[in-house]
Amino acid sequence: MTAGGSTLRDRRSSTVRSIGTGLRLVNLSKGVGVDLIYVHPFVKDNGRRGFDLVGFEDSIRITGGTIVSNGTDGIAIMDTHALIETSLICFNGNDGIHVEGDASDVTASAENIIDENGAFEIRNLSPNPVDARDDNWGPTLASEMDQKGFPANISDLVDVFDVPGEGLIDYRGWDRPGCEPEVPTTTSSTTSTTSTETTISTATSMPTS
Repeated sequence: MTAGGSTLRDRRSSTVRSIGTGLRLVNLSKGVGVDLIYVHPFVKDNGRRGFDLVGFEDSIRITGGTIVSNGTDGIAIMDTHALIETSLICFNGNDGIHVEGDASDVTASAENIIDENGAFEIRNLSPNPVDARDDNWGPTLASEMDQKGFPANISDLVDVFDVPGEGLIDYRGWDRPGCEPEVPTTTSSTTSTTSTETTISTATSMPTS
């Protein structure tokens, strides 16, 4: 891993799939100066979470991702900050995006589609706000937002309205596009299925670009 403002890019075209969590980013040290960018990741059918982001104190961005049909949460963010944009986050068994601990500067905006997740679309158990402006929530949740406006207690969002002391989810600029039902596909040669989780930590070396 290279410090000083380097960028680590994962442009994987194959599916990230395991019996556990698809990809874990754990306890990367504060001040490492690394921007970790995942471009068009296809993270699906993992036994537990799709992405697990823990204690990454510099910068991570997931852009254009497809994070679907994972066993529990699509993306879990704990004690870190992240930008999630133009991604499809659907059909995950628990929460689409799960935020907890001292997570700050969590932005999940800019035309994400967050819809049809098992428990909640976003669950914010952090005292800090989550920016989810200009996202797409599917017609059912968008109709509820139309009716209630902002801010309000929205049924598929968990924030300060449900848990006093936790942060607000800002869903202004909501729109109606949602997730299409998944069509079964055959496994292609580009699909990578493993029995172990992929973990990136301070001790992990990755190529830079």
